[in-house]
Amino acid sequence: MSPHIGVRLALIHSPLTSALVWRGVADALAMRGAAAICVKLPEPQHLQPPYWLVHAATAAEGLPEEGEVVLVAHSGAGVLLPAIARFAVNRPRSARVAGCVFVDCDLPRDGCSRFDVMDVGSAADLRKRCRDGWLPRWTANQLAPLIADPTERAAFVADLPRVPAEMYDEAIPVPDAWPNVPVAYLALSPFYRDAVAAARRARWPIRSLDAHHLLPFTEPARVADALLDLMREIDLPRGTRNG
Repeated sequence: MSPHIGVRLALIHSPLTSALVWRGVADALAMRGAAAICVKLPEPQHLQPPYWLVHAATAAEGLPEEGEVVLVAHSGAGVLLPAIARFAVNRPRSARVAGCVFVDCDLPRDGCSRFDVMDVGSAADLRKRCRDGWLPRWTANQLAPLIADPTERAAFVADLPRVPAEMYDEAIPVPDAWPNVPVAYLALSPFYRDAVAAARRARWPIRSLDAHHLLPFTEPARVADALLDLMREIDLPRGTRNG
């Protein structure tokens, strides 16, 4: 079976990281005959609330103007997927959202914040580590077990934005009738067990790589292959894929 799919993938990074997370995956997908774009979100420290609104609208504006697209969101971008899909529908010219893939993230709940959808212990720990109204950023030492190459690790850390803690406290709406497109889940690490369980209850296609959260950056080919496997299984409308 050819790995090529007719639908493009829009790779959306977490507001805690940058588009650098997805760049290698986009290249790996291109080598496998699949079109992908990296959607860049504006850095939160330069924004005013509501942050989710700016991020969702910006992501929708970054989509192609024609054809079909599957939204693929990593980590903190996952809760934005329903809003991005809605904004895309409302654009005068936009590719049609044919599906969504959540990648190692919590799932959105209407009117809940990112802190709300996290497990209680993780949310409490993250709140405790905030300083002067800002979320903590990863350090090179913290990332050494995940990103072995020191040059790549330094580049990753240098690209991390500052994120206001209030961004994780803001309520994010989920439009009525969500999900109205096929949905899948890609688990990179064992951390998001509740989200995986919810995806399983919803009978979404699931792939579990049992690795770590930043796998798109460190092993992009492996993540690209997993996404293509999901694309073959997800119930995309006829005409949006081949192979």
